[in-house]
Amino acid sequence: MVKAVVMDFDGLIFDTESVHYDIYQHYFQERGAELPLEQWAEGNGTQGKVAPARWLGEQLGRAVDEDAMEAYHWREVARRLEQRTEPRSGVRDLLDQADQLGMPLAVASSSPREWVERWLRHLQLRQRFKTVCTRDDVERVKPDPALYRLAAERLGVHPENLLVFEDSVNGSQAALAAGARCVVVPNRVTKHMDFGPVCRQLATFRGLDLEALLQELER
Repeated sequence: MVKAVVMDFDGLIFDTESVHYDIYQHYFQERGAELPLEQWAEGNGTQGKVAPARWLGEQLGRAVDEDAMEAYHWREVARRLEQRTEPRSGVRDLLDQADQLGMPLAVASSSPREWVERWLRHLQLRQRFKTVCTRDDVERVKPDPALYRLAAERLGVHPENLLVFEDSVNGSQAALAAGARCVVVPNRVTKHMDFGPVCRQLATFRGLDLEALLQELER
């Protein structure tokens, strides 16, 4: 029986993933190169699999100034995200429904705590979550199940009593490995990916009836 809801952050609550990709893709294209979406998406939801400076250098046949690339990237990320004041469409309604059903909420993210907390506050959503679990809290991030096990512990439930919402393959694998039910709501960057045996895949949060979904998953 589902007793709590846990959500990923990047790409799910707030579509930062598409912003990251668009900025790097622009940087590549200005230099006559391309950043394939499939290559980028494999690193979503985890750490250590994205290497844009190396990828660009391989295409150009020379070393790339990684410091300059990253300075441009993070400057653009902050500028673009500051202009966005809403999470993905339907997220606020989902949180309201969870509250009405008396289900505690948590975030489980492979990103650093400072990053997640910053943008949750920016969206005025931090107070909606009982706990926020990040890579600062565990030794291994997704696809390892540690983040979801920690979220369950902090919420006072067993992992099999969690309903997890994810947008990446790495994240869905982590949720399933923890024993949780997982519903995938891909973003523009991950919608082409094969998520394998998840409980459900939705195109959007808009119009989602959480109570009906829970009843369906319990059958």
